Amino acid sequence: MTEHLQPLFISGMACLGCAGEIKYALEKNPSISVRKVNLEEGLVTIATKTDLSISVINQLLKNTNYKAL
Repeated sequence: MTEHLQPLFISGMACLGCAGEIKYALEKNPSISVRKVNLEEGLVTIATKTDLSISVINQLLKNTNYKAL
Protein backbone atom coordinates (compact mmCIF):
# COMPACT_ATOMS: atom_id res chain seq x y z
CA MET A 1 0.00 0.00 0.00
CA THR A 2 1.43 3.35 -1.07
CA GLU A 3 1.31 6.31 1.24
CA HIS A 4 0.77 9.74 -0.32
CA LEU A 5 2.27 12.76 1.40
CA GLN A 6 0.19 15.86 0.79
CA PRO A 7 1.33 19.33 1.91
CA LEU A 8 -1.41 21.74 3.01
CA PHE A 9 -1.13 25.46 3.64
CA ILE A 10 -3.35 26.30 6.62
CA SER A 11 -4.50 29.89 7.22
CA GLY A 12 -4.45 31.10 10.81
CA MET A 13 -2.09 28.47 12.22
CA ALA A 14 0.31 30.35 14.51
CA CYS A 15 1.16 28.22 17.56
CA LEU A 16 1.46 24.66 18.85
CA GLY A 17 -2.09 24.86 20.21
CA CYS A 18 -3.33 25.70 16.71
CA ALA A 19 -1.35 22.82 15.27
CA GLY A 20 -2.81 20.43 17.86
CA GLU A 21 -6.37 21.50 17.05
CA ILE A 22 -5.74 21.06 13.32
CA LYS A 23 -4.12 17.64 13.86
CA TYR A 24 -7.06 16.51 15.98
CA ALA A 25 -9.61 17.69 13.38
CA LEU A 26 -7.80 16.10 10.42
CA GLU A 27 -7.11 12.79 12.15
CA LYS A 28 -10.81 12.30 12.87
CA ASN A 29 -10.67 10.83 9.37
CA PRO A 30 -8.97 7.44 9.93
CA SER A 31 -7.25 7.58 6.54
CA ILE A 32 -5.30 10.75 7.50
CA SER A 33 -2.15 10.95 9.59
CA VAL A 34 -0.42 14.29 10.22
CA ARG A 35 3.30 13.75 9.56
CA LYS A 36 4.82 17.23 9.87
CA VAL A 37 3.84 20.73 11.00
CA ASN A 38 5.82 23.83 10.03
CA LEU A 39 4.43 26.81 11.96
CA GLU A 40 6.70 29.37 10.25
CA GLU A 41 5.37 28.46 6.81
CA GLY A 42 1.83 27.55 7.91
CA LEU A 43 2.31 24.13 6.37
CA VAL A 44 0.95 20.77 7.48
CA THR A 45 1.98 17.57 5.70
CA ILE A 46 -0.48 14.71 5.87
CA ALA A 47 -0.16 11.08 4.85
CA THR A 48 -3.14 9.45 3.13
CA LYS A 49 -3.86 6.47 0.92
CA THR A 50 -4.99 8.82 -1.87
CA ASP A 51 -4.73 12.55 -2.44
CA LEU A 52 -7.63 14.44 -0.88
CA SER A 53 -9.20 17.57 -2.31
CA ILE A 54 -9.02 20.87 -0.47
CA SER A 55 -12.81 20.79 -0.08
CA VAL A 56 -12.59 17.45 1.78
CA ILE A 57 -9.84 18.85 4.02
CA ASN A 58 -11.86 22.00 4.72
CA GLN A 59 -14.90 19.91 5.58
CA LEU A 60 -12.81 18.29 8.33
CA LEU A 61 -11.69 21.73 9.50
CA LYS A 62 -15.17 23.31 9.35
CA ASN A 63 -15.59 23.50 13.15
CA THR A 64 -12.21 25.16 13.66
CA ASN A 65 -10.89 28.65 12.88
CA TYR A 66 -8.58 27.27 10.19
CA LYS A 67 -8.82 26.71 6.46
CA ALA A 68 -6.66 24.84 3.97
CA LEU A 69 -5.59 26.96 1.00
